[in-house]
Amino acid sequence: MRANPDPRRCPICDARRRTADDVLACVQAHERTRTINGVVIHTEYVHPPVPWRGDDWSAITDDYDGAPDAGPQLHGTGPTENAAVADLMEQIAEREAT
Repeated sequence: MRANPDPRRCPICDARRRTADDVLACVQAHERTRTINGVVIHTEYVHPPVPWRGDDWSAITDDYDGAPDAGPQLHGTGPTENAAVADLMEQIAEREAT
């Protein structure tokens, strides 16, 4: 994925879209699932409406449900998809080490 100076282009496929909502819909279509070391990981381009671009990507495990009563759940974030996955894998390693 390369730098994306045009806010009307999808940062994944570089397709030009009419509105920011169209770009977000395009990116959401690029959500991915992968398995690393037996862990199913889902990534998503979130693009929160803040100037900070360091948390544009989110990575969660297959058993993440996001419910507040579910206890501590791991959730990786980062400026790129790979950074979010790396953050999540680091959290998994830390949890397993304790």
